Amino acid sequence: MVKNRKKKGSTLVTVLAVSLIFMALSGVILKSISSTMKLNTNQKEIEDLRYAAESGLELARSHFESGNMSIDTRDSSLASQEEKNLDNILSTKDSGGIVDKVDIYMDTKNGKDIIKSVAKHVNGTTTELAMINYRKIASGHNTDIFDHGLVAGSGGVIINNGGVLNGTASSISTGKPLVNAGTGNTQLGSIEENTIGSLSFQNWNNKKDTITLREDWNFYNGNYENGQKINITNVELTFSNNELKVDGSSEEIKTYIKNLVKEPVVKIQIKGLKIEHEMTIYLVNANNLNINSAGSMMINNTAIICDGEISVTGAKATNGVYYDGALHLSNSTIFGEKVTIDKGSSIHMAYQPSKDNGFGLLEEDEENLLNDMLGTLLPNWSSGGQEGNNSEKIEFIENTFNNE
Repeated sequence: MVKNRKKKGSTLVTVLAVSLIFMALSGVILKSISSTMKLNTNQKEIEDLRYAAESGLELARSHFESGNMSIDTRDSSLASQEEKNLDNILSTKDSGGIVDKVDIYMDTKNGKDIIKSVAKHVNGTTTELAMINYRKIASGHNTDIFDHGLVAGSGGVIINNGGVLNGTASSISTGKPLVNAGTGNTQLGSIEENTIGSLSFQNWNNKKDTITLREDWNFYNGNYENGQKINITNVELTFSNNELKVDGSSEEIKTYIKNLVKEPVVKIQIKGLKIEHEMTIYLVNANNLNINSAGSMMINNTAIICDGEISVTGAKATNGVYYDGALHLSNSTIFGEKVTIDKGSSIHMAYQPSKDNGFGLLEEDEENLLNDMLGTLLPNWSSGGQEGNNSEKIEFIENTFNNE
């Protein structure tokens, strides 16, 4: 009897030991299965996000092929209607998927545009892809303002009442033939056709009817005598390592500019140019910009860009008589839809900002970056506003999907 009890006890211990081993093995197996399933789920989510991001890049390609020159779907309050339509097209959350939304936007690095597509997980994590592309302007009419001292859109350049326009080392670009009804001499380096039509500043709601720029470089809302001084948004940018930087950082400049709280005049100061000159760009959001000069007004290393008409006049005295005024442009550009030289005034040009026979401010990469930045604010800035030989193309470099 004692022997049987010992045998039964030994068997029970063996059964318990085997059961414990099986339970331990089962735990390991279940943990392994759980880990594998979780890994597979994570891998699938990563793949889903990547596919969504790649689809965003393909949408960007189609967006550009339809004639658009910029894209930014991140902020629906700033996006165009077409960009809003793209904003959530790739979201799968409403059907139980994990893609919350896909942001598609442009950045600039080393003088080239990068189209970025960021797929966002419903839990907040993201995966980002970049596709490098570059812009190429086909041969044809020159739409680059920095290659000219004076640029006019569809309204052209008009000289009235004995006005004078000259500049043997500079040139003009005009949307229609020069109208010279003045008595002054007109001598120019070259006159080229310009196909840029009507411009509009993007996401810029406080447009003024008339802004006056006086010779003391103060801007006024309204006429010369009674105008109220207007506020100016000041921006300081620096060239560094072929990039535009703001406040010393590599923040996306186009996004920074686009999201600015913009006054009717934005003053952009650019430092760090390769020949160590600073350049200033004034963006004037007005139907009419009157540039008044009672004597001789010097404009050096500056671009004045207005989306309306520009008139160059002398300053008005208290007795209502206009004094003659002269603008001297050196390495500078004036841009408007229509430019009128009036009231016995004159524009004298010496060189333009882009390099020409050793003169000028801008190297090609600097010029490209500035034009790219301006294209953020002026929707048809780069395209020339017209299809054909002058249309700008965005060409994608093959095999440039990068998982960043």
